[in-house]
Amino acid sequence: MRSRLDQPGHSSYRVLDESTNLSLVELPSDWVVLDMTTRRFRATPVDTRLRSMYSFDAFRVWWRVAMDAAWFDEPRAEEFLEQHLEHIQELWRSRQVIPARINLVGSAIARYEATSQYAMLYSAFEIVNPDIAEEIYQQKLIPTYQNGFWDNDSAYYTQNLVWLGLFPLADVPASLLQPGE
Repeated sequence: MRSRLDQPGHSSYRVLDESTNLSLVELPSDWVVLDMTTRRFRATPVDTRLRSMYSFDAFRVWWRVAMDAAWFDEPRAEEFLEQHLEHIQELWRSRQVIPARINLVGSAIARYEATSQYAMLYSAFEIVNPDIAEEIYQQKLIPTYQNGFWDNDSAYYTQNLVWLGLFPLADVPASLLQPGE
């Protein structure tokens, strides 16, 4: 019997689910490798510059999936967020800190945090746990905003992700989300 993720049109969520299975705590990775022989995902080799870990490239997954949930009422999006945010939610509840880099077994590999990550998580938690979204907003996003910038005026990546993460996804008019003629 085919799962609903095997149905046509479900390839994006299948890729997300299969690639997050590389992480024991089911977090997305910055990079994964598709083995063309087995057609399975695997972690990047340890001797490469591109790493399979949860970090700055993976942060964007939360926002993209949150958009799918908010704009298209996609049940797979909300399901993905609920399932794959569990480890992040546990870290937040226990310490109110989420490290900027987490390895595939769920351990912090950085002692610092990332404002860009909190912004992407804010949009995701707006969908599945608005209380945590508000806590992140108040404790991690607002305090880093100074003189029109988050973190500092040379943090281009951070500026973009925070503005995207704070964009009210639910406020987009439905007419803009319809396919063009």
